[in-house]
Parts: sequence; structure tokens; C-alpha cells
Amino acid sequence: MCGYDNHRLKVLDGNNELVWEKASNISPGQILPLKYNQRCFNTNYQYAGAVVLDEALAYTLGCLHGDGCINKRGFSISAHCIDVEILKSVAKNLDTIFGTNCTDRIKKKTGKRSNQYHLTKRHQKLTELFLYIPEIVCKSYYKRVPRLILESPESVQANYLKGYFDTDGSCGVLSENNCISITSVSERSMYDV
Repeated sequence: MCGYDNHRLKVLDGNNELVWEKASNISPGQILPLKYNQRCFNTNYQYAGAVVLDEALAYTLGCLHGDGCINKRGFSISAHCIDVEILKSVAKNLDTIFGTNCTDRIKKKTGKRSNQYHLTKRHQKLTELFLYIPEIVCKSYYKRVPRLILESPESVQANYLKGYFDTDGSCGVLSENNCISITSVSERSMYDV
């Protein structure tokens, strides 16, 4: 079982009563009740500040998780020329949600990386949004799927994964078997997925 240290789970205490306990305080041998064959998705949309975390924003955040570089001032994301549609989707979503004018900011790189496109944007509303998703505002090694995504409806989680797979995933044939894979330097991200 995986979870954040401050994630609360119900466990049986010494009196065989169900109590809430932080994951960091749970020790081997404690009993956790689990439901089988149950969907465990929230049905309510989450908010990142004043912004509704919907499918379009989830897809965009998934792309930024995979190929983006986010800091407290803004973000940048690059894509190979065959994946420029991903950048266009990210830009369109941010333009629609925040009025950022990102679509005009997609530029073709020059020099050794002339087969790539790049999108960089600084914007106050984006900066405010990133305060609510610290799990991806860090170096790649430390990235995780944001808590707000994990607490969202299935459709939002699916679109986050779609964006993440569009940037860091692949599918193909491996040893005569179909294979879907995703790569990351963040072991925690892999457990979250």
C-alpha cells in the first residue's frame, strides 16, 4: 500500500475500534479494513485555489508532470516536432482557463535541437495555481502525482494520466507482446501511477 505520510487511513486499534491514523504512524501488523471490487474515486471536482480542477486542467498538469519544468514563476515544456500537438493542447487549455495567450508562445528551437518545439510562460494566475500542486513544482526526481488529482473524479484522474502518458509514456511491441510503458526518474511517481 502506498500513500503520503499525512494520509489518514482507518485502522483497528487495541480495542478493536476503527480509528483514523496517519499513514506515517501505521506499523506492520496493524489491520486495515479494505473493500473489494469498489470504485474509490471521489465524485466531486477539486479546487486549486479558485480554479476548478477539471479534465482539461488535469491533462495539462499531466503533460507538465511528464515533460515540463515548473517553478514558482511559471513553466516551460518541450516536445519533439512530431508531438507539437501536445504543446498546442497545453497552450489551448491554459489560454481557455487562464487567458494566458500561450498559443502564441510555442516556438521552434534552433541549433542542435531544431527538431523540438518549446513553450515557456510566466503568469500570475499560473503562479497561484502552482501553490496548490507542490508535488510537481520540484525537480523530476521528487515529482509525484498531486494529491488534488488523487482526490478527484475518475475522469480527472484519467486525463491527468493521459497527459502524463502523452509526454513520458509509450506503447509498442516488446518480445511479441503489446506493451504500454511509462518512464520516470521518480520512483514515487511510478507508485502513484
